[in-house]
Amino acid sequence: MNGYYSLSQPKEISNFEFISSNNTKITKDFLKDKWTLVYFGFTNCPDECPVSMSMIRELFLTLSEKGMGLSDKQGTFNFY
Repeated sequence: MNGYYSLSQPKEISNFEFISSNNTKITKDFLKDKWTLVYFGFTNCPDECPVSMSMIRELFLTLSEKGMGLSDKQGTFNFY
C-alpha cells in the first residue's frame, strides 16, 4: 500500500450505491456510524493488489486479536 487518507473529523459524503457480490445494496446509510475500509483494486493485478490484500488481512487479524474485530459489513473491496 502506498498510504492512506484519514480525516480528523467526519465529513458528509454524497449519496452513492454499490451492489455487492451477494446482491446487497451498499449505500452511505449502510456504512453509517462505523469505521469502514474501502479498497479499490483491479481484477488482474499481479503486483500491488496481492501485497495490499495481505496487509489488509494482517490488519483485520491484528484488530481481531485486540478485540476490535470488523464485521464483513465494515470492509468493502472494489475491483475493476
